[in-house]
Amino acid sequence: MDQLLTGMHFDYTNPYDLETELLNQDYGRKLRELGPDHPHVRVLEEELDRRTHQGSDTKPLDSSIYNLLEEFVAYRLAQLPESKREEAAAKMWRALRK
Repeated sequence: MDQLLTGMHFDYTNPYDLETELLNQDYGRKLRELGPDHPHVRVLEEELDRRTHQGSDTKPLDSSIYNLLEEFVAYRLAQLPESKREEAAAKMWRALRK
């Protein structure tokens, strides 16, 4: 539903409130700086999940899938010019959080 109401026709491109979007950005920075296993990163991830997946009935992915996706994304980002990497990472993150 949020995808239907967040298009250019509604002049609203983000389904999250400002606080959640800032938390999302902080999570992305900390994830890159500290890695996925750092306690601070896990706390931020849990908070984002709580805010963005309320009532979700999806099952967690196997950790090997996460590892494969992480390797793929790292490879693809490394191929981009540095000036485009952060923008691409932010766009991917937004797409994954929907």
